[in-house]
Amino acid sequence: MLSHEGVWAAIDSVARSNGLSTSALAKMAGLDATTFNSSKRVTADGKRRWPSTESISKVLAVTGTNLTEFISYTGEPGSTPGQCRLPIIRSGQIPGDEFFDGDGNPTGQQWDAAIVLDVSRKNLFALEVGDQSMMPVFRRGSIVVASPSESVKRGDRVIVRTTAGKMLVRELIRQSAKKIEVRELGHQQTESEIPMDQVSWITRIMWAGQ
Repeated sequence: MLSHEGVWAAIDSVARSNGLSTSALAKMAGLDATTFNSSKRVTADGKRRWPSTESISKVLAVTGTNLTEFISYTGEPGSTPGQCRLPIIRSGQIPGDEFFDGDGNPTGQQWDAAIVLDVSRKNLFALEVGDQSMMPVFRRGSIVVASPSESVKRGDRVIVRTTAGKMLVRELIRQSAKKIEVRELGHQQTESEIPMDQVSWITRIMWAGQ
């Protein structure tokens, strides 16, 4: 049985796999731009609101997504994960606010796209390593995939976005209310501290590959 969360997650995944925001997907399908907004998924009194079968049908038609693929995006038991086009950014870039929301979830239409496996998680994004500074952990051209919805803990490899817009790939040593302590992944493994008021968000690296 498909859940409310699973169906909305599938719509989000269809949008992301086509390099679109949910608003752009709605407009592409001939719907009102706010049709798939988060505010439309629950009523003011807390009642769950489901997308209509008509709106889903239009989305499948304009994106060329078949029903089997759509169901795989729900992450429900019995669904079959497939390939998903993840938004990707490259190390060394300083992305503007149009790339992420306040929680580190990818947003907007400025992204390139990469193909990786696993559509069961929400709001994944990818980062391509642009140099050899993280050897031997990650080499130039490696793709790391991060999940803003996952909690981070000591020892995790993480992506930290600073308030200055820098994207840092590090190992998390410890985190407190005032600061995070991190370690570089290169040969020198230099440790540093970043005050929390200089951290926009921190997200866990879930997967890496060449």
